[in-house]
Amino acid sequence: MNKGTIVAAIIFILVGLGFVAFGVVSVMNSKSDTVSWDELSLQEMEDGVWVDGEVYLTTPTYLEVTHYTNLIPTGKEYYYLVFNEDFSECISIRAGKDFYDEFDADGFSEDGIEITGKMKDNTSENRSQLIEVKSELAGEGIAVDIPSYYIDTTAGTLNIIAIIIGLLILLACILSLVAARIENNSYAGEPKALKGFNIVLMVAAAVLFIYFIGLV
Repeated sequence: MNKGTIVAAIIFILVGLGFVAFGVVSVMNSKSDTVSWDELSLQEMEDGVWVDGEVYLTTPTYLEVTHYTNLIPTGKEYYYLVFNEDFSECISIRAGKDFYDEFDADGFSEDGIEITGKMKDNTSENRSQLIEVKSELAGEGIAVDIPSYYIDTTAGTLNIIAIIIGLLILLACILSLVAARIENNSYAGEPKALKGFNIVLMVAAAVLFIYFIGLV
């Protein structure tokens, strides 16, 4: 096993451990430091705070963003404007494509839909679209103050993806070191099955990484 192989393996192992650590820490924070959306004032909102709450009214998707890598779609974002039980508070959220399907035809839920997510600063595109939504609601006689932050309800899924990416990288590194060891000891060369499986792992990690970067 040459020095270059060892250095490359160390670098990839550190990257893999970094992804796992990021995902695990984020999952732990989401479980221990979550505050209620209803109890969070506009002054207390800041990037990175985990919040939860119940949604009783939502608008349809007001913004859909598609991410591309070399002209290939790699992920989509869906944004909604949601309200609490007495409709005194509203905020933008990023959720899945089917989020609106959890409500009735008018966007209402009698029992409320539980959401948990990470507070993030709105992008310029999101803020611009929210101004239009606010104007439309005002035309219907509904005056709302929309915070400059949104709740990313997909953050938990992204944490899990980060852990999976890290584990795939670590497993691929281990298999590479094993294959190199076999080859160095002249055990009839590197097994084709092992090499093929290693390629599959790295491709899977790369695909998840592209998806992760597009939505993080």
